Amino acid sequence: MTDTSSSVSVTIDVQETLRFFDEKPDWSNKHATGIVGVLGEDLNAACFQCYIESKGGSVAVLQDTVGTGGKKGPRLDRWITVDWSDGSKTVFQTEIKNWSAHAKGGKTLPVNAPSKEVADYKQRRWKERWDSSRRTLNDDKTAKVLVPMKPPSGLEERRESIRPLLIFWEAIGPRNKSGDHLFHMDKPTCDFPFDIPSTWPQPPYEREFPSLWVFSVSSYLRSIPDTTIELQMPNAVARLRIIESLFQYS
Repeated sequence: MTDTSSSVSVTIDVQETLRFFDEKPDWSNKHATGIVGVLGEDLNAACFQCYIESKGGSVAVLQDTVGTGGKKGPRLDRWITVDWSDGSKTVFQTEIKNWSAHAKGGKTLPVNAPSKEVADYKQRRWKERWDSSRRTLNDDKTAKVLVPMKPPSGLEERRESIRPLLIFWEAIGPRNKSGDHLFHMDKPTCDFPFDIPSTWPQPPYEREFPSLWVFSVSSYLRSIPDTTIELQMPNAVARLRIIESLFQYS
């Protein structure tokens, strides 16, 4: 079990980051895919960490592979452990979606949009992701988070505390409220409304999770009054240092 949430931090400009991903300004064209490849997963995981720690929790972002334990099957992006302020613990098997205004089917959302517009946007996007009749996610790109993963060494004893977590860049949420950055859906099912990929283990699974957790990075950043925040992004920093060592420009 390897913790990557070390003291390697970066300072981001909150408004400019939102503008890049949510407003899709002309100058950002053709750059989003490359930037997301270098920074995306670390940025989203770090924002989740920052939010939880602002509420008094303690977070560790792990480097271990998130898979079913077989040679084939779905893979997720991070193991994230949370020690909550009330003394309880949760281990999140986490899938990160960098979907923004740049993505296929993405919609712009102005940085200074009023709260009602943000709330309506979040609700519309969630309805596109969630099948309310079956209480499940409607696409295999997100629904794979509901497939039980094999915990890494050191976390086996906390198997019962494992929960699925989806981290979206986009502003998203089930209720007509702008402030719900982190929410959970109780009793999600694996009654998927799509053909299960042949590489996935077939249901019924050994257990279904009591809740699905969802975090919206865009929603969270829009709530921050500060112009900049510091985030723990060790992988992104390592990649940027490699790039600096390879290229010189003027």
